Amino acid sequence: MKETAILGFIGALMILIAFVMNQKHKWEEDYLVYDLSNVAGSSLLVWYAYLIDAYPFMLLNGAWAIVSLVDVVKYFMNLRKGGKFEGSTHEMMK
Repeated sequence: MKETAILGFIGALMILIAFVMNQKHKWEEDYLVYDLSNVAGSSLLVWYAYLIDAYPFMLLNGAWAIVSLVDVVKYFMNLRKGGKFEGSTHEMMK
């Protein structure tokens, strides 16, 4: 298997894990681990799409990465202001 395909599989797997964990009510949309998994997975898929010249796929996953990254930034801005995460670390890892 080519390295390019491995990159795509890892990215897709990360997004699928976040999706399944959310559907099983293990991770909520406001959990940091959910957003980090989506940022990492979709970023890998952007890179994969670039390497195979799949520009519509790059657009879709680029938007996915940006939306998820905005949530990650909000988490850390809230934490910096003395706030706390919506879901505790213990809740995120159930």
